[in-house]
Order: sequence, then structure tokens, then C-alpha cells
Amino acid sequence: MSTRGAYGFRMGGKQWIAYNHWDSYYSGLGQDVANWATKHSPEEVARVLPLIEFDGIKRKKDILFPFIVTKKMSDDSSFIDDTLFCEYYYILDIDQRKMFAVSRGLKRELDIAWGDNTAEDFKAAYQAIKEQDIA
Repeated sequence: MSTRGAYGFRMGGKQWIAYNHWDSYYSGLGQDVANWATKHSPEEVARVLPLIEFDGIKRKKDILFPFIVTKKMSDDSSFIDDTLFCEYYYILDIDQRKMFAVSRGLKRELDIAWGDNTAEDFKAAYQAIKEQDIA
């Protein structure tokens, strides 16, 4: 069974969100987004986002953030409001320099600083949740 979710960016009150069909849980897509954020600064992404055009084509995840390269993406921003099907979503907020991770099933939200330690901080926060759930 697929674990659907979404990932993307917020900047200046606008969102760029992409649908993800498989492995959207914290240790899957969540860690992938955190790893990606560790390698790319908010300033770097802020230069590219205004150039992206919405093309209306739904894509499944083939590479992380393919729209940064192609400059085209579908507008899947309404999917994060779908409380039945969107199980997880990950937003990199450029203005706040943070990564927001939301799990509807676990009713959890993570708020991680976006910088050189994003991947490690996300992994530590995810481990803390796992330990809480076991206890």
C-alpha cells in the first residue's frame, strides 16, 4: 500500500507543493527532504522558485525536487489539505528558514531549522518520536 504525501516550499506567502505517491513517512520522504535541505540553502532555492511554472501535469516522485531542475511542476498545494489521503507532508519555508514535517496519522508536527544540520536534527526528532511511541 502506498503512503501518500507532499513536499515543497513556502516563500512570500506562496506555496510550491508536489504530490508524492510512495514512502512519504518520516524515515522515507521526510529524511530525503531533510537531506536535500542540508545540501541546498534557502537563498539558493529562493533564486529558482520565482522561475517555476505550473504545468498541470501530475507526477509521481522520480527524483527529489525535479521541478528545481525542470522549472515546471504541477500545482498540488490543495493536496496537503486532504486529511484522508495526505498522510505526511514536508514544507521547506524559505522566509522562516525552517522545515515543517506533519504526520496526520501520528498527529505530530516537527519544526526543524533549515541549515547545515537539518538532516541530523530531523533524524534526532524522528528518533525521539519513535521512542515516545514505544514507551
